[in-house]
Amino acid sequence: TPSVSAPYSATATVARGIIARYSVVNTVGTKGSDNGRYFAYDDKTQTLFSGWEDHVIRTLYLPDPCELEILSGRKDRKGWVDGSLTLARFDKPYGMEVDRSSGELVIYLCEGGDTIRRLKIANVENKIGDVSTLGGARNEALVDGGSMTSRFNNPKWARKYPLQGPPNILYITDQDNNVIRMMDLSSRETSRVAGTGARGYVDGPSATAVLHQPAGLVLYESPSASGNLQMYFTEPKNQMIRMLDLTTKVVTSIAGTSTIKSFWDGPFSSAFFYFPLAMEIDRNVDPPLLYVGEWEAGVARQLDLGSKQVHRAAGRFNSETNNIPRVDGPATIASFEYISGVIPVMRWGVTKLYAMDRKNRYVREVAPIATASPSSITATSSPSYTLNGISSDNSDVTSLHPTIRSGRYLSIDHETRLIYSTWDGGAIRRLDPASGTQTLMTQRDKGYADGSLASAARFTDIHGIHVDRSNEQVDIYVASQGNKVIRKIRLGDGIDGEATTIAGTGQEGQADGDFSSSSFTDPRDLEVYPITGKIQGFYITEEMGHKIRYLDLTINVTNTLLGNGTAGSIDGPASRALINSPTGGALVETSSAGLEYYFTSHQAHAIRKIRLDTLEVVTITGFPNMDGYLDGPISSALFVHPEDLAVDRTFDPPILYIGTWCRSVLRRLDLSTMQVDLVAGRSYERKSIDGRGELSRFNYIAGMLFDVQNGHKSLYLMDRGRGVRKIARVTPMPTATPTVTRSPSLTPTSSPSSAPSTKAPITRSPSETATKKFVAVFSIDYFGFTLSQKRAFEENFVQAIANFLGTDRRRIKIDKITPGSTIVESKLKIITAVEYDKIENAVPEDIFNGANGFNTVNYGIPTEICFGECSASREKQN
Repeated sequence: TPSVSAPYSATATVARGIIARYSVVNTVGTKGSDNGRYFAYDDKTQTLFSGWEDHVIRTLYLPDPCELEILSGRKDRKGWVDGSLTLARFDKPYGMEVDRSSGELVIYLCEGGDTIRRLKIANVENKIGDVSTLGGARNEALVDGGSMTSRFNNPKWARKYPLQGPPNILYITDQDNNVIRMMDLSSRETSRVAGTGARGYVDGPSATAVLHQPAGLVLYESPSASGNLQMYFTEPKNQMIRMLDLTTKVVTSIAGTSTIKSFWDGPFSSAFFYFPLAMEIDRNVDPPLLYVGEWEAGVARQLDLGSKQVHRAAGRFNSETNNIPRVDGPATIASFEYISGVIPVMRWGVTKLYAMDRKNRYVREVAPIATASPSSITATSSPSYTLNGISSDNSDVTSLHPTIRSGRYLSIDHETRLIYSTWDGGAIRRLDPASGTQTLMTQRDKGYADGSLASAARFTDIHGIHVDRSNEQVDIYVASQGNKVIRKIRLGDGIDGEATTIAGTGQEGQADGDFSSSSFTDPRDLEVYPITGKIQGFYITEEMGHKIRYLDLTINVTNTLLGNGTAGSIDGPASRALINSPTGGALVETSSAGLEYYFTSHQAHAIRKIRLDTLEVVTITGFPNMDGYLDGPISSALFVHPEDLAVDRTFDPPILYIGTWCRSVLRRLDLSTMQVDLVAGRSYERKSIDGRGELSRFNYIAGMLFDVQNGHKSLYLMDRGRGVRKIARVTPMPTATPTVTRSPSLTPTSSPSSAPSTKAPITRSPSETATKKFVAVFSIDYFGFTLSQKRAFEENFVQAIANFLGTDRRRIKIDKITPGSTIVESKLKIITAVEYDKIENAVPEDIFNGANGFNTVNYGIPTEICFGECSASREKQN
């Protein structure tokens, strides 16, 4: 450790902005297909733009940060092509700058292909816009001049000036030329601003100052001294932050030492850096804050230009940055593998820092813990309390009717055990969970008309659904978000029935009163009252209306229970409380508190409730407007877009199950222990994988229902784009070895236990891993498949083996596929002797069957499976 003054203590001054000790790190968006780079943010569309090394520009919509989507460029197709966003090609898009001064969205972009580009975007969602080149020509050089003659060498960042109003200048760090340059946007003439072109470290007049690969760049103009323009930039190879005063044209060093590559917080004069690269500025405070992403250290730092202090913003320092795992949680212990981009974004009055975890290929969010003491935010650990109900150690996920359609909500007929579900467009389907048979009950085309389901009735975007038998008839109530009404279907014989509108005018509004005159904004979830017995009414959530309404079926009147139509997160009496985007709801009755209505606050990332006797609103868990993923006590748990609730009422207090929309995980809130825990899935790994607990994966969790039949507990959920999934409570997995006991309904017909192995027992420690060769011979023409068909077969092959073993599919790799009789050779990582014996004694039908998700219709069953060489494989070699 360098011999310098003691590390800076935050008690000396008031720390501002994002500080690691008071922040938490979460992953947002899907995983990128290559290493990510740098950011820009457009406040009007609330969109984060990022450049990626697979030559595309991606977007992340921050109000719903689920999917990284390609805006422009083609993945892995490097090029230099101007034109429309869909046709343009890029060569490693780097630093970007957003400009809204003309009203339209403009992005200035530096490229690794030695060019400066401009994107004019008319519509982000529909990818409408065009790309043009402002300077450079994909051949590295240091040449000033016009757009046709200027040349660059790995330009990193571009910043517009003036900061407010239409820009007329771009300042550019030309990294491998070791200079900072300026482009006149009217003439597109480029000239040098600082640096001689030689590499080194010399402060002084900009014409003679020596720089070493300047990279990150920001501009700051003091509001108290207009025209006093300062440029801050990073120098990764000098391990420094430097400043160019554009008024005096003098370069000075701000923080860091060119001869020391280290990590040290404190005053500017004694702070050290470890390859500082990206830089952004937070101008919402004055003096502003600079945020720096340190490439090789895996940390984000903050430079306070007021106190002249350096703080850690997020990340655990790592001098060895290879294979550093992505770890969320408290910002002091969260880990990154190369931070290549950082940007502060203020939304809802709260500033969050977004960091590009380059090699882990994720966007990470650093959020302040504003409403909890820092000591209450701790890393998750194994619970010391009893996990009742369905939990991650006893849950088994199966797909009942896989589909690519997008479903919404569920309800069950407890007499027939049939599940009714709503789908995008206006469809209602009925599913028999025993056989997996699904039947369409409504017409396929959208509309709004009452009448017979078989002919006249039409629906648009149905969400909430409830099946009722309390009137000795089968009635299905639905909330039609698209039609903005509540409707009832009285079933007759078979799947036909008569649809009628019971509440709502069909016009958007928030009027209470008689059913015939009341209006809705977007009715979502239906929660029946009372919990048992003859139905008397419904509690209805309105996401965009920011209200919870009550439909009283005894007097045919609609009333507002909570909310005034304005989004907010204010607890207290219902008459004054505000709610934000309620989606799912559930009635909960306990011996201590009586009847309460719990609901998810989708956009505020919280679970809240209202006591129905006192009409008091309370936030139970989650922090309003701060998203994240953190299990543990309700005082520190974090959520991202909780969507729906299901209740296990066999306990008092009961257990709430929480489905999260874009985090793709199922969690539970035990109202007796007040703890939040994972049940199934893995955060931000959106796939459709059946299996045990954390080994399973979901796409988007929408509606849910909890069911108890003959003492057996099951949770059904709509996995949007994947169909209905069932989570059953099965025998807990033993802690000594990571083996899996599947439920009886999923046990292969020929199990290893029924055919004892004649092999000598294997002695292997549970942590030891052995890689074994597994071969399967199919009677299919694999090499006659299309590319997509080949991939589908390979995915299905791997998944079937994973489901059979109850293991992670990543432990199974296809080594090669040989023509003729299609011979698939794969490598399995076997962890336990039980797994070894299980697959060693299996016959083809045990592994490759429908229960394990294998498509026997298209691929059949292998004629032979074995370890090592199969007979067909040996014949092929001969």
